[in-house]
Formats: sequence, structure tokens, C-alpha cells
Amino acid sequence: RGAAATLVVIEDGHLRGCGVGNVEVRTPGAASPIVLSRGVLGGAAIRARAFEARLSAGERFALFTDGITRRLDLRSVRDLPLVTACEDLFARFAQDIDDATLVVGEITS
Repeated sequence: RGAAATLVVIEDGHLRGCGVGNVEVRTPGAASPIVLSRGVLGGAAIRARAFEARLSAGERFALFTDGITRRLDLRSVRDLPLVTACEDLFARFAQDIDDATLVVGEITS
């Protein structure tokens, strides 16, 4: 067992970051795939892979741990306010067998 972490910076319509462990970043309209590094913090030396995706204003993204099923679909909540969208996704996709973290954000400009 171990810890996972992902760092994301949002600037000028770009979502940039890197992560280690069972964390996924989902951006339905991203021009480039987001691939995180396998492993755990504090484990064997890991070569973290950086990712970058260009996002348009109004586009949403989700960052979530493996306690949220990968069936998560951001399109299903695109018309809901962010907090409501996050609550809805968490209620539908959180698994009882693991801890779960979910962050939903939206590019504003």
C-alpha cells in the first residue's frame, strides 16, 4: 500500500501536471492523452511523466482516485453547476471497496 499524488496547474487554457499512483485525469475534449506514472510515493524511484492538454473555455475536467470507477462520464453532468456535478458523479461512481477522491473543475477563459 502507498500514497498517490497528482499535481495540476491550469494556466492559459492548458492543463499541465504529473502524477504518481492510482489517480486519473479525465478531459473529454483534450487534444493529448493524459498518462500518469504507475507506482506509489515513497516507493522505488519513479520517473514521473508530465502531461499537458489544451482545453477550451467551458470545458470540464475531473481528477479522481481509483475509488471512483473509470466509467465516470463528465458529459452526463455538463449542464449542472460544478458542485452539483461533483456530488452527482461521486454518488454514482464512488466504490464502497476503496477510499475515493473526486475533483471536478472547469476552464473559465
